[in-house]
Amino acid sequence: MQKLLITFLGKAVENSSYRLTRYRFDDGSISETRYFGQALAQQQRPDRMILLGTRGSMWDVLFDDLGQGNEHQEDRTALIDEAATSSVSEERLQRLTPLLERQIGLPCQLCLIPYGRDAAEQVQILEVMARHVGEQDQVIIDVTHGFRYLPMLGLLSALYLRAVKKTTIQGLYYGAMEMTEHGETPVLRLDGLLTLA
Repeated sequence: MQKLLITFLGKAVENSSYRLTRYRFDDGSISETRYFGQALAQQQRPDRMILLGTRGSMWDVLFDDLGQGNEHQEDRTALIDEAATSSVSEERLQRLTPLLERQIGLPCQLCLIPYGRDAAEQVQILEVMARHVGEQDQVIIDVTHGFRYLPMLGLLSALYLRAVKKTTIQGLYYGAMEMTEHGETPVLRLDGLLTLA
């Protein structure tokens, strides 16, 4: 049984990165980062992080922001073209995973998912998640970055994993950028909806 964080990576707009953001959690703690999944990992201390993105997600920007000097430079350069043409491969992501693991400080799995354009692709996304979640794992889901339908998919994923894998959903989180005040972005918990469901 493990504590897992499932998070998403969206698509870059005109080669831009996510904005550096000060995320404020309910306990008053603040974490400043471009990627909410990183802040949530620091706050929740999961055993493993599962990062899901499409073949066109901003994988190149993610690894560019992580720095690490010239390490894996050939893969990082190739990733720029692949992300632009929506052709990122699992093999390249696997080679670059150690860079993310060192930055985040825990084991990570980088997984490609379809765009979710229809019911079949939406089911595939749930299946990808289920493949990486074990029986009775404790799961935290972050729906901050990515497509706007992710909060709905996140809720459905939580219900699905709870029913199929007997997981415990420890939280469904959203870094609410549109609610930023005085330079701080509140972190919302959406898992109260699971009780209603």
